[in-house]
Amino acid sequence: MSVMILKDEIEAVHDALCYSLMGSQRYHYAVFDRAAAAEIAVFGNKPTVDDQKNMIWSWCNRVYIANQIAYILTYAHHADCKRIITYIADSDRCNGGGALLQKPRNFYNRLQSIRYNLYSNGGQCMLNGEDMARLDNLIAAVAAEIISVKED
Repeated sequence: MSVMILKDEIEAVHDALCYSLMGSQRYHYAVFDRAAAAEIAVFGNKPTVDDQKNMIWSWCNRVYIANQIAYILTYAHHADCKRIITYIADSDRCNGGGALLQKPRNFYNRLQSIRYNLYSNGGQCMLNGEDMARLDNLIAAVAAEIISVKED
């Protein structure tokens, strides 16, 4: 059953990926849009940090929009489902992203919850295959971190 992902949850994932981009962790590679990077490289430019942040932001928005669509399809019979699709903020402010990187198990649980909520009650996934593969890659990267580092 799909439930609505809170905007803060996906913004925290966005922030964690941006922190990853700027720091020593490499979670952002799991969702990095290689097709867009190749297109930028065709013009002779290596993707900048801002280009990479924009790619992360775009992916996070696609995940968030897919969740909203799954929610609407699941609960279309409810009166509260007359919603306007919204986007996450494109900012560098910390909204729990740093905390997610410090506690990989919390990050993993949040990503699993997001993955679960991309499906409607009918079992239809609202996220395209490439973006779902990116999410699965990110979940696998965080799982590997949990295995390699013992948390308190």
